[in-house]
Amino acid sequence: MEAGNKSKVTQEGFRNRAKVTQQGKDNTAIVRQSGVGNRAEIASYGVGNEAVIVQEGYFNRAAIGQLSLGGSNISVNQEGVGNVALVGRVGAADIGINQTGGDSIFISPASNINIQVNQ
Repeated sequence: MEAGNKSKVTQEGFRNRAKVTQQGKDNTAIVRQSGVGNRAEIASYGVGNEAVIVQEGYFNRAAIGQLSLGGSNISVNQEGVGNVALVGRVGAADIGINQTGGDSIFISPASNINIQVNQ
């Protein structure tokens, strides 16, 4: 099993796209975007993975999907107007979502999760 992969993507501007896919153990994916109409996607499979999306601006979309055997973390932070966060996961995890500015969240049902949402 691959282990300890790390990725960090930083983008500024208009309609940027970032997609990160990782599998294995103890992987970290961080996507930071600022601007308008940006899209960020993180998919991770394994144990002890961390997925973080930070977006500042308007009409941005964040999507995180995880298949985990445990010990994984998901964090989405969005500042601006019209942003959307989508989180889908299978397995145990801690999920934190922080949004400012009339945004939307969808979290798929899963077992053994801790969720904290601030809007």
